[in-house]
Amino acid sequence: MVNNAGVFNKLSLMNAPDLSAMRNEMEVNYLGPVAMARAFAPIIEKNGGGCIVNVLSAGGIVSVPEMGGYSPSKFATRAASNCLRAELAPRGIHVSSLIVGSVKTRMAEHVKGVAQVDPVVIAKAGILAAKAEIDEHDTDPHAIGVRAALARDPAGLAKALAAGVGAA
Repeated sequence: MVNNAGVFNKLSLMNAPDLSAMRNEMEVNYLGPVAMARAFAPIIEKNGGGCIVNVLSAGGIVSVPEMGGYSPSKFATRAASNCLRAELAPRGIHVSSLIVGSVKTRMAEHVKGVAQVDPVVIAKAGILAAKAEIDEHDTDPHAIGVRAALARDPAGLAKALAAGVGAA
């Protein structure tokens, strides 16, 4: 089962008029995948096991200030994926998290200066992660670069992302 639904309301935490956009992002991006896992785990188990693939974001491994409720919702789903992996493993169900950088979709139309990959690249990465039971898989060059920057200099990356606040 693939949890690929997501919403990004393009509001920062402080510039949103109220909390409704953030609630929407948490509902869809975090509670949605958890609800789907709860609904489908018994079916997957009854069929002999399998895999749940949660499509996350590089915004779920680094805090992106311009991504308001989206980045925290993906952090939450990443944590939930780890919890679900532990809970579902004894039932023969693996949980893979895809860390996605930038993909040619409507959600990312506003992104400039970052190479975007075709959605087929992400789909193939998801199949690989499911077949090989990879816990967390960086799917594209941008996701790989973000994780590398985070490993090299987390404070520097945080400063660089904070410097972009309001720059658009």
